[in-house]
Amino acid sequence: MNRNETFPALSVSTLAIHLAWASLEIIVSDVEDIQLMVSGEDSFVSELKLALTDGCLAVEQPSYGLSIKLKNERWMQVLVRLPRSWKGGVTAGTVSGTLSSRGLTGTDIALSTVSGRLHAESLTGINLTLHTVSGAILASDLAGDSLALRTVSGGVKLSGCGFGSYRISGVSSHMDMGMVSAFDSLEGSTVSGNIRVTAPISRADASLRAVSGRLYTEGISIAPDAPRIALSSVSANVQLISSL
Repeated sequence: MNRNETFPALSVSTLAIHLAWASLEIIVSDVEDIQLMVSGEDSFVSELKLALTDGCLAVEQPSYGLSIKLKNERWMQVLVRLPRSWKGGVTAGTVSGTLSSRGLTGTDIALSTVSGRLHAESLTGINLTLHTVSGAILASDLAGDSLALRTVSGGVKLSGCGFGSYRISGVSSHMDMGMVSAFDSLEGSTVSGNIRVTAPISRADASLRAVSGRLYTEGISIAPDAPRIALSSVSANVQLISSL
C-alpha cells in the first residue's frame, strides 16, 4: 500500500517523527510543500498517525510496532521531502529502522535510532544532535553552532564537520571524527572505544586522560588561549591529530 500526504510548508515550523521498526528518509528537494510518502503493508501504512497542530507536524507509528512479531513481508518505508526554503526544527527517531537524512538546513535538528543505522549528509543546524544505542553513525558535511553526539556500542565515522563546539560520548564504540574548520571547544569521553579526532589546528588547550589506554598527539602543541579540548577514556586510546 502507498500513502501520499502533502502539507503547506508555511504552516509547519517543526517536524516530529517517531517510528518503531520502519525505515525513514528525510531529504530536501525542489518541492513547494512538505511531502510525505509511505509504502508498506496495508494495515501499518493506514494506521500511521499524522497530525498538524500549532505548527508541529507529528508522524507517529503506533506503539504496538515495538512488540509485534513481524514477518518478512511486513515492512514500511517513510520518505519525507522538504522544500529547500524550509528552515524549521526536526526531531526524528526510529527504533530498529534505518534513518537517513540529506540536505537539511534548520534550527535544532535531532536524529536518533536504537539499533538502526543512522546516515546524515549535508546538514546545517544551530544545534545538531545525533544519538544511537547500538546502531552505527555515518555522517559527512555537517555544520552549525554545536554538535552533540552520543552512542553506546555503535561505531561512529564523521567527516567534513564544521561546528563551534562538540560534545561526544560513547561506551564501547569507536569514534572517528574529521573536522574541516577550527572550533572553540571539544569535550568527549569513552570507556573502551577508541577516539580519533583530526582537525585543522596546530595549538590546543588540551586535557587528555586515560586509565589504561594510550594518548597520542600529532602536529599539535599544548598552549593556552587555544581551542579547548577535554578527552577522557578508561581503557581506550585517544588520538588528536592536526590536518594542517
